[in-house]
Amino acid sequence: MLAHIRSNWKGVAEEYKREYKRRARKDVLDSLEYLALYAEKMPEDQLNQVFTEETIKPFLKALVHPQAGIWNPSLNKIKDKAERERVEKEWRARQKRIVLICKALMRELGAVSFDLAPNANLVLTYGSDGTIARLNALQVGY
Repeated sequence: MLAHIRSNWKGVAEEYKREYKRRARKDVLDSLEYLALYAEKMPEDQLNQVFTEETIKPFLKALVHPQAGIWNPSLNKIKDKAERERVEKEWRARQKRIVLICKALMRELGAVSFDLAPNANLVLTYGSDGTIARLNALQVGY
């Protein structure tokens, strides 16, 4: 399955692509559930070997970087109006998804920032926006 995804489904007959993509989507959703459970239940010595900045950064970049993947819109190169509109619509959907994920991540970081960096948070809590202030506290306080 990974080979098909890496090749952007090249070489897969059209009649099989839908089923392969459905299976891949299910596998990814199962993997996310597994990762969440692993992060919640495993001891720190195990987490420290799996969840590091080095191992997580490529995933985060692929997940939220607007230019990642196949939706890098070089709209000026698309001459066909219908194709251009299709790409623009998919691009807007990607942007919306990325913003929602980033907001959720900021909320989660804001919720735990005091536990992670209580002294820095006390200094910065009186900032203009509580969430942003707590994120700054995480960076400074650690």
